[in-house]
Amino acid sequence: GKDHTKVADTYYNIGLLYKKQSKYKEALECFNNAYRIRKDKFGDDHQYTKAALEGIAVLYKIARLQLECKK
Repeated sequence: GKDHTKVADTYYNIGLLYKKQSKYKEALECFNNAYRIRKDKFGDDHQYTKAALEGIAVLYKIARLQLECKK
């Protein structure tokens, strides 16, 4: 189903590809979907859940750095 852990893995991997292509909005959506599924299936302390959350954090850091460079 749409909330299977393999779907979360796919979202995560596509998020990584989008991030490499600098498509940050799309990457964020994928990482958020992966995080939601993984949190539901594995809980907060699982390494896969934390990896998805880290992907989200990295994107926010990139966005902050881009804003600082525009100042």
